Amino acid sequence: MAGHVEYPDPVGRPDMAFALDDVSLDALPLDGMSMINGRDAMGSGVLRNVTLGVRPGRFVAVMGPPRSGKSALLNVIAGMVKPTSGSVRWGTGEKPEAAFVGPVEELPRQARVREVVEQSGSHADASVLSRVYHGAGLWWSRRRRVAALSAAARQRLAVAREAATAPALLLAAHEPGSRAVREMNALSAGLRGIVDSCRLTAVMVTDDPVAAARADSVIFLRRGEIVDMAAGADPGLIHACLARINRLA
Repeated sequence: MAGHVEYPDPVGRPDMAFALDDVSLDALPLDGMSMINGRDAMGSGVLRNVTLGVRPGRFVAVMGPPRSGKSALLNVIAGMVKPTSGSVRWGTGEKPEAAFVGPVEELPRQARVREVVEQSGSHADASVLSRVYHGAGLWWSRRRRVAALSAAARQRLAVAREAATAPALLLAAHEPGSRAVREMNALSAGLRGIVDSCRLTAVMVTDDPVAAARADSVIFLRRGEIVDMAAGADPGLIHACLARINRLA
């Protein structure tokens, strides 16, 4: 394993945002119930014997070749899909409130930043909203219209909109070609800032080593199994790990 491995934490620890104990999933349902439309659903063995624990307030990146189980893992973590075997536990003891960072195209272009964030976080107090703005780097852009923001700022706004709901889990996915590199980096930067400012737990699927390097830990999947993990790794080390796994895929 690469770098200093922090995950999985010992099974049974009480202070977990979520924990997967020997989880397997035969297929990702295609009935629209999953949070993310997983192209991993083809074939069998979507997830195999996954054991993973993540503490609250952590940012985790998930990487791997196509159809390695990344989308399936995100759906299981969110409680949207029940595993075929094994168990999933959350810190609250119940299925968590999970928010998925949607595409920037869904943002209302003529609305102001504060309208987008504060409408989403209508039940949040001023201190929570302040941490969201600062974490996403949008404090000085609160009165600007979405259409006037840069592509990177709009991506951070998409993160802030979901973070304002104070979810137990904040999830994001990036598949090759779905976002420009600069937007992917803005997504990971926004998640990093929100995790640090609001102490949320975030999980991001990505294929970009630079974006993944902002996470506390990186999990590498291959054919539904966790085959490597790294904590505090730089982009070069992450790229090397991913390249080795891709050669084996």
